Amino acid sequence: MKILLAMPTWTEDLGMFSKIGRTRNPQVPLGLLYLATLAEEKSHSVGFVDCDVEKVGPYDIAKRVEDENVDLVGLSATSPIYHKLVKTAEIIKERCPDVKIVAGGDHVNIYKKEVFYDCLDFLIYGEAEETWPEFLDKLESSDPDFSRVDGLIWRSDGKTKVNKPRRLFPDLDNLPIPAIHLTQQEKYKMSFALPKYRKTGKYVSIMMTRGCPFKCTFCSESNDVKYPGAKVPVRFRSPENIVREIEHHFKVHNVRHFFFMDSNITLNKNHARKLFGLLVEKNMPVTFEGWTRANLVNDEIMELLAKAGVIRMSFGIESGDPEIMRIIKKEVNHEDIRNAFRLMEKYGMEP
Repeated sequence: MKILLAMPTWTEDLGMFSKIGRTRNPQVPLGLLYLATLAEEKSHSVGFVDCDVEKVGPYDIAKRVEDENVDLVGLSATSPIYHKLVKTAEIIKERCPDVKIVAGGDHVNIYKKEVFYDCLDFLIYGEAEETWPEFLDKLESSDPDFSRVDGLIWRSDGKTKVNKPRRLFPDLDNLPIPAIHLTQQEKYKMSFALPKYRKTGKYVSIMMTRGCPFKCTFCSESNDVKYPGAKVPVRFRSPENIVREIEHHFKVHNVRHFFFMDSNITLNKNHARKLFGLLVEKNMPVTFEGWTRANLVNDEIMELLAKAGVIRMSFGIESGDPEIMRIIKKEVNHEDIRNAFRLMEKYGMEP
């Protein structure tokens, strides 16, 4: 099959800041690129569009679908831009009514059949890396019965069917290398305030974990939001596996900067020590940045991260009002935040 995977724009509605968001902090969409690799492994022809990076919109995507005789379009979006996903699907259906469209992402994971609009043929909810290959096989077989594909929402005789949930991906070390060769790599660059980091160059996103044990009410990564009522442990890729992916991108694509997209890269200090210790040993000419909570760092960890090449850390401050922090269940006090910023200054990291 000919497949086109697309990520709608998230910067279009930022007004005067749209250009800044689009050109200085584009986000490498790992989820779609994992699926691209899995589709290529099954010998499908796969294309990819990042609307922000390529400066295209729904009509451009629809034209490409029509011009290239695409069989299947896959769209992904978070809640703030899900309406753009729907608009894109509607325009594609107007021009190419026979093209199948499948959607996924955090908004689908939370709302499921509530966001299964008529312009969409399928939804994939939950972790998609096992659902996606099964779905492609079933779609290619022309068998209309999708009832045995876990994690799928579909229609039969006009009725919506919600299949049972897909299990969590059992071993994160078996995740594929994301297909960044399909992206316009040179356009993924991060902006830095400190002059010494401004020539960092192109970057790639990377993930070391899935899940989050904390209960922040505003975050889709929170287990309370993502898996309501269930106790789901945070799962880690092995440090060795993460380093192999970094080496691959460095050697094959000459990537020199990596963004850990995890919510808390120092959640498990032993894991962090092993990972960043290995990166110190490898001594590759690469740099890193990532996110964590201010109460999950100390002098020892920050020194190790700096030695490994971490040049920027981000902490969710959220609010200066302790009452607001209590309401949103942030569970980080302001002295921890102040201390985290002192440590960043000590080790030359950009906040």
